[in-house]
Amino acid sequence: MTTVGGLSLVGAVAAPLLGAGAMALSRDRRQTGARLSAGLHWLGVALTGVVVVLVAIHGTIDAGIHSGRSVIIGLSANHLTVTLIALVLGIGAIVQSFSVRYLRTDPRSSRFVIGAGVLVASMAVVAGSTTLVGLLAGWVLASICFLVIVGYRPDLPGVRPSTRRAAIALLIGDGALVVATVIVSLRAGSIALVGSGSLSHAADRLGGAGTVVALLVVVAALARCAQGPFGRWLPGTVAAPTPVSALLHAGFVNGGGILLIRTGAIASSSAVALVVSFSVAAATAVVATAIMAQRSDVKSELAYSTMGQMGFMVAECAVGAFGAGVVHLLGHALYKATLFLGSGGQMPRPGGVAPVADSAPTFGRLVMAGTAGLVSLGVVLAAPGIPGHRASGPLVLFVAATAGVGAWSLWTTRHARRSVLSACLIVSASALYGLVASGLFAWVDPSLPQAGSAALTPWLLLVVAAGGAAAAFVLRSPVVGPRLRMALIDIGAPAPGSTQRFEVPRPVPIVRSKPLIEASPVRSAA
Repeated sequence: MTTVGGLSLVGAVAAPLLGAGAMALSRDRRQTGARLSAGLHWLGVALTGVVVVLVAIHGTIDAGIHSGRSVIIGLSANHLTVTLIALVLGIGAIVQSFSVRYLRTDPRSSRFVIGAGVLVASMAVVAGSTTLVGLLAGWVLASICFLVIVGYRPDLPGVRPSTRRAAIALLIGDGALVVATVIVSLRAGSIALVGSGSLSHAADRLGGAGTVVALLVVVAALARCAQGPFGRWLPGTVAAPTPVSALLHAGFVNGGGILLIRTGAIASSSAVALVVSFSVAAATAVVATAIMAQRSDVKSELAYSTMGQMGFMVAECAVGAFGAGVVHLLGHALYKATLFLGSGGQMPRPGGVAPVADSAPTFGRLVMAGTAGLVSLGVVLAAPGIPGHRASGPLVLFVAATAGVGAWSLWTTRHARRSVLSACLIVSASALYGLVASGLFAWVDPSLPQAGSAALTPWLLLVVAAGGAAAAFVLRSPVVGPRLRMALIDIGAPAPGSTQRFEVPRPVPIVRSKPLIEASPVRSAA
């Protein structure tokens, strides 16, 4: 069974590479190559399913090249890594299948299919690498492939400048991770990312360099997640075609969260690094969410939403809530893939009537929102394994607040019965979330890193919620609100040079020519 599991694991990660190779050999028949590539991606998903079953029955599965007792390069599938690999390969297969039809008339579609295949395989290596050096190799290769696919249509407005900004941000983040890996290798030797206590022992051997390494890892994660000073590159990528955006927001930017979860013992060994990561992530979550509310185009709104979600996920990792980070990672990837691939359906149709929001604070609306929030709080707490889990308190409050806000926004005085039905559906969704989160907690907990002694208190997550509520309150203020909205619109505006300039044609002068037949002047009778 170990041999079968190892071969299945290697085959699952290699399947997207085989898809890229199939596309490279079928450039003259792009549609055939694209379909074959998508099929190989789904083969990788099927092999991952085999690995999941074997991991559930027999435990951890390893595959790689060994030198004595040390691993030169290899893959490891435990409860955590096989979940992340399944997520990466599943999103890649969905996007590749979508691009077969979406890019069928694109003359450069083969470049996207090849780059996306290598990108998915690289992210799978990041998710399942046994060693830190292997993770670094997959990390850097994923950045290169991302720049290839985000800039594969340089003829589109804004693609070249946005690709350049992304390259600068990713170069800084990747350089930080390279330096961190070199320091760890010199101080602690070759370390394994799996196994009980291996990272904790490595963090102890780093000594005074532990803070520097933790800060470098945090910088790499923040750059990949477009947080803080690195946030300008992500909104500019909306100029890329929809499959690129879906693969970016549902897979590539999640690499920062995967890095923090897989190197949790090192990243959480320094209080300075945790404070920096939490502060930058919390501020980005609040500001990006506020900017998102001021955007009018669908893809830009989704881009700032991703920045806000990634900020909250990084904050979860900073407080040691790695299980909550995994749940957030999975939910965000699936949600954003659905939204981006269906973004065309959000465009208003000719002759359609936009719904008018009913925001009057009536007594019925207040009762419905409060009831939905309290009932959702109860049903989530009733899920087994939720109470007592790290950061479960703030997360349960977030779910309750989300349910209350959802019931408030869906309330209409004219259709009270429909509003009650909507509130019941929200409560049912909260119960389903509790069950799914409980199951994921039970599945990944044995493989999650332990929160370090420097981990921040999970109740700091409420600071993010308080900041978001304060921003929403200020935006509604009749005095400060308009100025703040204009400032947020300016912040969220495209960076200078992000769009290509087109020369406006000069107006053609009108030459008054002499008529062919001149009419005789009409003289008045007077």
